[in-house]
Amino acid sequence: MHALAIIALTIGFYAWLAQKTAPLFSRIILRLMTFGRQSVYARLQVARLLVATVQQMLFFLLLLWLTQMNPLHGMALDARNLLVGIFLGLGLMGTASLLCQVAVGITDLVTPSPELRTMADWQVLLRGGWMGQFYQALEILPYWLIILLTSAYVSVEEVLFRSLLIESFLLYGQFPAWALSLALFLLAQWIPMPNWRSSLFPLVGAGTLGAIHGFLYLRDTNIAVLVVSHIAFFMLAVRRRECLEG
Repeated sequence: MHALAIIALTIGFYAWLAQKTAPLFSRIILRLMTFGRQSVYARLQVARLLVATVQQMLFFLLLLWLTQMNPLHGMALDARNLLVGIFLGLGLMGTASLLCQVAVGITDLVTPSPELRTMADWQVLLRGGWMGQFYQALEILPYWLIILLTSAYVSVEEVLFRSLLIESFLLYGQFPAWALSLALFLLAQWIPMPNWRSSLFPLVGAGTLGAIHGFLYLRDTNIAVLVVSHIAFFMLAVRRRECLEG
């Protein structure tokens, strides 16, 4: 399958199809969610998370069928790779946190906002867009289910953007493949966010993780380490937000 067609399909899915169909399917799931006493908004966010997870998995399977590729080639997960992946994810989260503080400082200097005086104020912005879906899920679903959903979502995301897309773009060279994959990954994070300020943290985090993971994949195609790293990265991000609010 031609690389330009893959780019068009990826942009079309994240920028149009997923955004257009998610509200309908989310309302259907919302009607089936009768547990708990949480608000309709909280349950709707959880429904959107479930829909987003299924949508991304179906899109991945579609690309898999169209490209006839095996993005899991060379995948090996043992105790060593598990530990490497966990520590890699934790290290990248620390790096992303530092870069987020730098980005916030620059933003406050260039375009200051009276509503964003502290880092806690910035954290409130994460309630918007796709990050809010995970935070609302924490208030409704048991923690083991949160881990399962998060693992499913980011695992598919990692294999899609790092393995399948990079392999599809390698005919243009390693750097173009890395750059195209990273650009599409950033686009997927930015589109669901309500405004540019609320997308600042997700974009810095995705840029940090996507750039390093893409580089590492080109050196070693064992996607298992990167999947574990992505899960550790995201779970730590969620836990850090809980600590800030607690």
